[in-house]
Amino acid sequence: MDTLVDSSPTTLEWLSIIKSNIEGKIPSLIYDEHKYWASFKSSETKRKIVHLHPQKGQIRLFTILDQSFDDSLERAPNTGTWAKNFPSMFKIKSVALINKACDLIMSDYVPTVVEGWRRLHFISLSCLSFFRNYFFFICQFIQI
Repeated sequence: MDTLVDSSPTTLEWLSIIKSNIEGKIPSLIYDEHKYWASFKSSETKRKIVHLHPQKGQIRLFTILDQSFDDSLERAPNTGTWAKNFPSMFKIKSVALINKACDLIMSDYVPTVVEGWRRLHFISLSCLSFFRNYFFFICQFIQI
């Protein structure tokens, strides 16, 4: 199967630079390519944090960040669930914008990890609560 069929040699080169930068800074992000788009997914939460759609002269980066996060973000032309999950878009139209794109991807990663830790923390507290109650029950049983 062909991947990234809408791209050009230039946008594929930009995508390669982005991939190298992100893998060097956040090795736990998983990069994946499909026919029309690429993505980075959190290995902790298994959630996609950005979609990259390389075209002939630009790469459209769809992000989970709110449009108010940065002045360079635009409202994504998405509808339905896609719009809810990826409300903002950043257009990479030159090699000069790659660092900005990488910064946005890394910013996407932080809330995703925090969400994962929040879930883990809740599960841990639930387990601790169970064992605490079990311990108190056993202590009462032994005293009888």
